[in-house]
Amino acid sequence: MAGLAACGGGADGPDYASAFVGTWTGTASVTSGTNTNSANNVALHITTSGTNALQIADICEDLSGPAATATSATSFTIGSRTCAPAPVTGCSSVTLAVASGTGTISGSTLTVAMSANLSGCSQSFPVTLGFTGTKTARPSRSTKTPSVSLRVCPGGGSFGRRSGLANLEHRAEQLGGTFAIESNQAGGTTLRWMIPISR
Repeated sequence: MAGLAACGGGADGPDYASAFVGTWTGTASVTSGTNTNSANNVALHITTSGTNALQIADICEDLSGPAATATSATSFTIGSRTCAPAPVTGCSSVTLAVASGTGTISGSTLTVAMSANLSGCSQSFPVTLGFTGTKTARPSRSTKTPSVSLRVCPGGGSFGRRSGLANLEHRAEQLGGTFAIESNQAGGTTLRWMIPISR
């Protein structure tokens, strides 16, 4: 999916984009209802496309994401972005739609929160995507045990390797881990994401 063009803050004001541009590594979370699942050592890439115009990557299947606008040296707002619907096993399409969000820097820590909706397979439910981390060159890659495992079990339906799920697989492989999607006959799908961690 092509990245959306962001509307910058204009050439007449200061450009805050450079405060956010780079690779940030930390903890990502997905919250649906009262269930929150998180994963450590996740990379979030932010680039700029003009004055105060940011592009948040690693959200959609192709690792792209929503546009954002830097509003100060410590904050930005995230615009809407609907990842292209994709056919998956058991249904014609699954869509991740980001409605809005914010990002803030406090000290050296970036915190991002996005309201989104995941729909497909006759299901639709709101999710909150979160990220907290610090700017780094790249995430550390460890192939040693022990490992961390993330398991998501939405009720009913089934999801394939599309609409952001390929991103989970890609990130797990980059970190020496695995990603699996398991659908059962009674309905429902289990997502298993596991990566090794350092001691």
